[in-house]
Amino acid sequence: SGFTLLKFVAREEELSSGINAEYGMALKMKECFSPGVIEVEKGEAVVRDARNDTGSREVLRHPELADKVKLLKIRDHFIFTIESTGALDPLDLLREAIKILKHKCKVYRNELDVLTK
Repeated sequence: SGFTLLKFVAREEELSSGINAEYGMALKMKECFSPGVIEVEKGEAVVRDARNDTGSREVLRHPELADKVKLLKIRDHFIFTIESTGALDPLDLLREAIKILKHKCKVYRNELDVLTK
């Protein structure tokens, strides 16, 4: 089980003309990301599906590309992954995890109430 923040790949709009001018740069940008993240359409690198990004920072190793993209994480968008070896159904694991999280939140809120009084 685990979670990750949603990754977001943003092209710098004001710099996009540098990519459009050279088809080779668009292909190079595509190769820096996991399959499906960047597609080349009409000679332009287009962000297709940032969720496929594995968090590689390969694009930043290329000076001609580094200032053309921003690699971000959306701080309030979580993607949870639950794996089960079969002893428990993943949905049951999720329900138990939510119960535990609710309990921890309740304890935390009570502690905050004590501190603010």
